[in-house]
Amino acid sequence: MRLGIKSLDPARCQRDDIADHTGFNFHQCLRKPWRDGWCRQHHPETIAARDQARHKRWERERERAPDKRIAALEADLARERQRAEKAERERDLALAHDTQPYPTADAYEKVCAALEKQKRLLGEAEEAIRFADLIFVEESMRSTAFAELSFSNWIEHPAVRRALGQAEGEEREG
Repeated sequence: MRLGIKSLDPARCQRDDIADHTGFNFHQCLRKPWRDGWCRQHHPETIAARDQARHKRWERERERAPDKRIAALEADLARERQRAEKAERERDLALAHDTQPYPTADAYEKVCAALEKQKRLLGEAEEAIRFADLIFVEESMRSTAFAELSFSNWIEHPAVRRALGQAEGEEREG
């Protein structure tokens, strides 16, 4: 007899070690007896059959488990091989890129110097055009061909406009 059970009731299962919610008090199983004073759940033969079925299921899982583990390991190995191949390809591409001749800092400085030279030449050409426009304006003022033109027609000539536009821009700056 366990603590908390006064006497076994013959109209119930013989199992008397069922703990209550505290874990300290025990009571008798409440089911009706099925065979030999035991209910279907607690009969020793039923428990043995359940245990045997459980052990067979575990054995089948253990037999299949190595196959699952091996398959998982083989899949991991294949993934790692693919990663290694990809890393090798990337390394080879990086080495090929690094061994190619490509511009250096010296080349960048040369390009910058050439750009500055072109800017300087462009500035000189613009200055020459302005000077040529001014000469054209002066000569046209002295020329008889322009004497026939009215002042409004003469001022509309592109060379005159450029020269006057530059002169006005220089006066504004100064």
